[in-house]
Amino acid sequence: MNSYGFKVEKMPYEQWKDELVDRVAENPNLNTTKAMLPFIPEDMGEWDVEITYDITNVTNGLSETTITCPEVGEEVFNRYLDYFVKTKYFEFTR
Repeated sequence: MNSYGFKVEKMPYEQWKDELVDRVAENPNLNTTKAMLPFIPEDMGEWDVEITYDITNVTNGLSETTITCPEVGEEVFNRYLDYFVKTKYFEFTR
């Protein structure tokens, strides 16, 4: 996201959670984010691990079809960001 032009700052989970709660309080129109707050754990504890996602199950499930699943590299990820900016889901000016 940084290479796209967004400023993404790494921070400890506790700080991120506090800032998220503050932003929701300051911006009542963030309904989707507000709805997710009850599902955000108080602390990460045992959740504080790096999660790796892969497409093994998708690949296996589609193996006998003609459907392909493109690798989500920078090009595909930027396509999503383009859409979110175009639809104003993300506010951003280049």
